[in-house]
Amino acid sequence: MTDATVNLGATMFRPGTSDAEIEAAAAKAAKHRKRMVIFWRVAILVALLVMWEGAARLAWIDPFFYAMPSAIVGRLYDWMTEGTSEGPLWYHLYVTMEESLIGFVTGSVAGILIGIALGRNRMAADVFSI
Repeated sequence: MTDATVNLGATMFRPGTSDAEIEAAAAKAAKHRKRMVIFWRVAILVALLVMWEGAARLAWIDPFFYAMPSAIVGRLYDWMTEGTSEGPLWYHLYVTMEESLIGFVTGSVAGILIGIALGRNRMAADVFSI
């Protein structure tokens, strides 16, 4: 390269800078960027939750439809420690997961069987195609 400096993004390197130094600088910049992305994600989440809580406390939004985040966390804590009126929360979670898995397996098997049938029978594929 004939330039006096090497430009990598916004960083300028002196002539004779080794590839290892350039790669280390790039790795450091990537790590810094990743940390900044995580910081801003968390900051935006916290800001939205604080605004939501404030809007609910000041009655700018209807608390019947948009409960305060603190009330939601409190209710979830009560359900986890004391259970719901119909039983423990963990039992309901188990039933929901069981139903989800049964539905997924049933749908997958049916989809595979129907796909094979349509792939092997051209007339059925033509009838059911769009």
